[in-house]
Amino acid sequence: MPGIHTKDMARACGAVTVTIYGSQKAKANGKIIAVVGDPNSHGAGNFATNNSKRVYSGGILVINHTPDTAAIDLAGHPSSATITAEGSSNVIVGDA
Repeated sequence: MPGIHTKDMARACGAVTVTIYGSQKAKANGKIIAVVGDPNSHGAGNFATNNSKRVYSGGILVINHTPDTAAIDLAGHPSSATITAEGSSNVIVGDA
């Protein structure tokens, strides 16, 4: 099962996730949980979809490392490169 993705975790393009949506109080391993819409540190690269269908933070579906997809970022990385590159090893969020 995939681990939850949080603030400052890596994306495949080398950026990290910036958390601006969702609840700023919901955390895993002391880091804010990433949700659909959160961008990366290159600018844009917002998470477009997720595979966790039942877990929400601030009313928005959370991101797990399946890897979940994201949009093109401002550094010109295609959506295939802005996906999650890591997830928590001990906070697991299923895809069902």
